[in-house]
Amino acid sequence: MSEANINLSDPAAVLALLGPQDQYARLIRQHYGVAITHRDGKLKIIGDEVAVRQVTELLERLHQQSEQAGGTDAG
Repeated sequence: MSEANINLSDPAAVLALLGPQDQYARLIRQHYGVAITHRDGKLKIIGDEVAVRQVTELLERLHQQSEQAGGTDAG
């Protein structure tokens, strides 16, 4: 079991990544078999080492693209 954290305190960024009512997070959980939680400005990804690494890279990449497109503040 592996774990990774992504600092993400901006509510708009959380919504952009996890989706309305966590729709996107649910799809990611189902596809990769990981657990994703958001608490105190941190996303926590828990699961198989390879899956955790893939999901962490995916979410970080999506967050960067969202910021570059003006979707969220870098706050």
